[in-house]
Amino acid sequence: MIGRGYGECVIVYLGWGDWLVVDSCTPHRGLRTSYAVDYLKSLEVDLAGVRWLLASHWHDDHVAGFAHLATECETAHVYMSEALRSEEFVVLAKIEVDEPAGALSSGVAEMSELLEALKLSGRKVRQARADQRLFSDDRGAVTREIWALSPSNAASLLSKSSFAQDLLPVRAERRRIPAPSPNETSVALHIRVGPAVCVLGADLVWHDAEDRGWKAVLASEGRPTERARLYKVAHHGSSNADHELIWARLMKPQPIAVLAPYGSGKKPRPALEDVDRITGRAAATYLAGPMNVNKPKASSPVEKIRRKTTANSVVSERSLGHVRARFDLHGSEWEVSLTGEAQQLHSSLT
Repeated sequence: MIGRGYGECVIVYLGWGDWLVVDSCTPHRGLRTSYAVDYLKSLEVDLAGVRWLLASHWHDDHVAGFAHLATECETAHVYMSEALRSEEFVVLAKIEVDEPAGALSSGVAEMSELLEALKLSGRKVRQARADQRLFSDDRGAVTREIWALSPSNAASLLSKSSFAQDLLPVRAERRRIPAPSPNETSVALHIRVGPAVCVLGADLVWHDAEDRGWKAVLASEGRPTERARLYKVAHHGSSNADHELIWARLMKPQPIAVLAPYGSGKKPRPALEDVDRITGRAAATYLAGPMNVNKPKASSPVEKIRRKTTANSVVSERSLGHVRARFDLHGSEWEVSLTGEAQQLHSSLT
């Protein structure tokens, strides 16, 4: 897992030369490249071995650089949320293509660039939805599977309605297209390679409605039942994406938890209360990037101007953090190593 304080990318090796990349991690300001490409090239991985790419949802911190990633990995199957393959979203993306640069949201701009690039190359974007098996095969005694756990049908239908309602205001006001809230269309994954099982929570939230978010995942009778020992914690550890039932029913007792920090906005994640909650449920917790990256509070008009003109500068100056978890198919435990600004988290209560 790669993080840098704003953005995340998960790279999964499924053995036998096959790779999956989820999201692309926001590149440094002004760049349009993907950290995943740089990382894989540093390992001398042939990008033809990247078989699957998935944009978990369309927030900037997850998809900036994704078009570059898809262009470089020219033989990979590209997936995104079923909601983003709707006619309504494609129309919004087309608006972004036709508008001057910066007129609308950078997240949808990235998706529109991706759609255009794939169209020119004759490739198609595939959709991911709840209870969908994206890949499955057997290598001798080793079963390999990739399952989408979300979005639910109800979440997709609601997002399509929201996109349709946004069409006229966007055309008339030339404003940013609001992202689906609260992350109901995000694609969480269940991945299995023999005895190694992990869940990638993306930014999927715990919703009050029974047919959306993690509640829909837990209620599903079509999802895989193997419990995970490794969990990419959802939504940067935020409490609105966490619940004890997720851990009790999808994970093995005391799993290994990995998450990426989110250092933008008024309250960086994970907050101290998030760390205490997650470390209390996991055997070990690792953060792929710097903790609590944030700009100082503006206390004067001068400081407010400085912050506005140097937005995200604190984040962009931080180095990357890598959390690498490896599982030997002949072993029984994950081995974790950290590089850059990655770190192990510990509860403040101990």
